[in-house]
Amino acid sequence: MPKLSQTVSIGCSALLLAFGSAAAAELEGRPPIPCVVNAVFPSQLSEVLRLDGAWEFVTDPEKRGETEKWFELEQAWPGRTNIVVPGCWEAQEIGGVGRSLNTTPELVPATLRGSYVGAAWYRKRVRIPNGWATKEVWLKIGGVNSQGWFYVNGKYVGHLHSFCGTYKFKVTDLVRPGQEATVVALVRNDVPSAKGLMNWVHRFGGLYRGVELEATPGLLIDDLYAEPLFDRRSVRVHAILRNGEPARTPTDCAVEVQASTLAGRRAGSAQVRVDFAGKETTEVVVDVPVSPFNAWSPEQPSLYRADVFLTQGGRKVHHLPQRFGLRKWEVRGADLYLNNRRFFVRGFGDDYIYPLTLCSPASRETHLQHLQLARQYGFNFVRHHTHCELPEFFEAAEEAGIMVQPEMPYYGPAASGGKEVYRPQQDAEELVRHYRRYVSLANYCTGNEGQLTPPLDVELFQFFRQTDPTRVAIHQDGGVNTPQNSQYGFFSWLGDIGTVHDPTRPDARTVAAPGVISMDYSRPLVIHEYLNLATDEDPRLSESYKGAVLPPRPLEGYVQELAKAGLPRAWGDQCLDAAKRQQSLWQKVGVEGTRRDERLDGMIFWTIVDVGYPTAQGLFNQFWVPKHSAPEFFRQFNSPAVVLAEFSPKHRILSEGDNLEVKWFVSNYSGETLAGDLT
Repeated sequence: MPKLSQTVSIGCSALLLAFGSAAAAELEGRPPIPCVVNAVFPSQLSEVLRLDGAWEFVTDPEKRGETEKWFELEQAWPGRTNIVVPGCWEAQEIGGVGRSLNTTPELVPATLRGSYVGAAWYRKRVRIPNGWATKEVWLKIGGVNSQGWFYVNGKYVGHLHSFCGTYKFKVTDLVRPGQEATVVALVRNDVPSAKGLMNWVHRFGGLYRGVELEATPGLLIDDLYAEPLFDRRSVRVHAILRNGEPARTPTDCAVEVQASTLAGRRAGSAQVRVDFAGKETTEVVVDVPVSPFNAWSPEQPSLYRADVFLTQGGRKVHHLPQRFGLRKWEVRGADLYLNNRRFFVRGFGDDYIYPLTLCSPASRETHLQHLQLARQYGFNFVRHHTHCELPEFFEAAEEAGIMVQPEMPYYGPAASGGKEVYRPQQDAEELVRHYRRYVSLANYCTGNEGQLTPPLDVELFQFFRQTDPTRVAIHQDGGVNTPQNSQYGFFSWLGDIGTVHDPTRPDARTVAAPGVISMDYSRPLVIHEYLNLATDEDPRLSESYKGAVLPPRPLEGYVQELAKAGLPRAWGDQCLDAAKRQQSLWQKVGVEGTRRDERLDGMIFWTIVDVGYPTAQGLFNQFWVPKHSAPEFFRQFNSPAVVLAEFSPKHRILSEGDNLEVKWFVSNYSGETLAGDLT
């Protein structure tokens, strides 16, 4: 993959920043290598020990553990307890009740059941299988926030301070088959985080995804991704191979790809020879015609399986499977196209709201439940505000039929975690390397409502387009998107840093905000952060806040407020319900307005869930429970094809004898010709 200049390494240098001690300066970490944790399909020729579940845990507020060497094997930890991995420690009440610590530009204060800020240590003991004697052994870390330092059997392994990537460390020399191994992690949430809006409510701490030990052969498939060749009805599989002994060049090697449907029907195969040429890693590309050819789309999220084998002398030495989809997502002139058909983005915003777990659940099932509900309401796209979700989210989106726009953690030229983590080149490379394997990934975006300092904006755009032309690349969401740094004007919004526009009046003139480029309808345009109408927080949800976040508006306080005002409880409840009905109607009128403007290519409904007190603007509450609109109601105006009406006269009460004129429209992005009568 082409590299950008000025890339910051993910290594032990940040350890000096975090600790500043002489002992830390002596540590030399091993190189972190991209990998997959919690894979959809297991490998036939690797073995994985999942270390999820209970770990020993202790907080270290005085930072004693590093100097006292708590990472050594039999070191007794004072005050140790147990904690569950994956997850953050705040959701497990570490530190007791307290206020959240927020470091991003946008603040959402909350009261948490766990509020500890500082250093903490994790420890897990596991027996290494006897059969691993001839294997390479890897420690794989699914995710850590804010930063983590890792040890195996008392020896320092490496440091992670990543934006979105998943990494592994080679630990073959540190473990013994048939013996117990001890994995230790030092985790801190009082140091800079590169996670962006994942820290919006609180800069949480912990191992928030799974941890694994994996045994592989020395000659292995390190990573792979599938590139759709839609018009050729083929898939191009990129396999990154690793030779554990680069001084010894393996011969008679090949990569074989077998494609199949998820139901097990054979869909194609191909094979290519491999020449390592003395290199430790090499990339091999295999083109595989696919039949039956079923395109992936929100309406039909068809998926395939690729089983990739590395062979030597005709013998299979390693196997890595991966799921993939085939789709074509592009800009054509002023329009967006998916699979050669014009496409309307029916998107929603996601601000990383998880009141029970605080951090995103490392669960495909949980995210699939959420995204299937979004599909029931007609949505086909999600924008992640200045953060990138977990791989489990992207995998669920593949199944549900949701296109995903992750974003790098930048507000204009500023990093959401502070100037210590301003590293857009590294973040761009990490995003592409780790997420291009998911067909649900639709857009690359460098952040929110601004502009990285030129010429970096143009350089990143060119990097995305050269590295992964199967996706759309824009600069910043609602920011300064020019033909030089973006494929289209994604996004603008009423009152935003973009241009002023009323989608209910398609004949209205576009007025540019001072110093900002006006809307260019010769390029695709999608409304940004649209329909942000908030109601009051509903205190009747208090009992639902049983996890990390305490109720933002407790029920008892609400009842006391009503009593103090001399009002009955029923009156307050009726007002809350009426506000939700009003919000529902506002959303209906607004979404219909975007469909009546033929120049628009979509909208990002803001947001699908309430984001927190006092901004209850979501279609659902924080627990993904619908507030007023039912799916069948919402789909009437948020589907591929919808019927719209314009009334004349507008906004007045009609009396007997008055005439009401109705002009009917059909907005059709279904790809099908519609015929019939309006009833």
